[in-house]
Amino acid sequence: MSPKHRIRQVAFYVLAAICVLAVALWLFGPEQGAFPTFIDEVGPGLVASVAVLVLLLSGYVANPPALGDVGRAILLWGALALVLVVGYSYRAEIAAIFG
Repeated sequence: MSPKHRIRQVAFYVLAAICVLAVALWLFGPEQGAFPTFIDEVGPGLVASVAVLVLLLSGYVANPPALGDVGRAILLWGALALVLVVGYSYRAEIAAIFG
């Protein structure tokens, strides 16, 4: 299967899942009506999240990275997250030092 065909197939399945989810929310959502407020509150964030996920995954489907690169990226982002969490934990002490 060529990469273009694989990307199109993944995009089709993602769009089909979005459509099925939208219909399910419309039919079985907490409020029945023309425009349920549940969809109004959750819908834009859900659509944006799925769009970003599709954008990120399309690059991996078209050109999958090497396993070593993935491990290195996970370690780098994990270290960055750890530094941010520790810095936020000691924010009062850091503020006292730097004024």
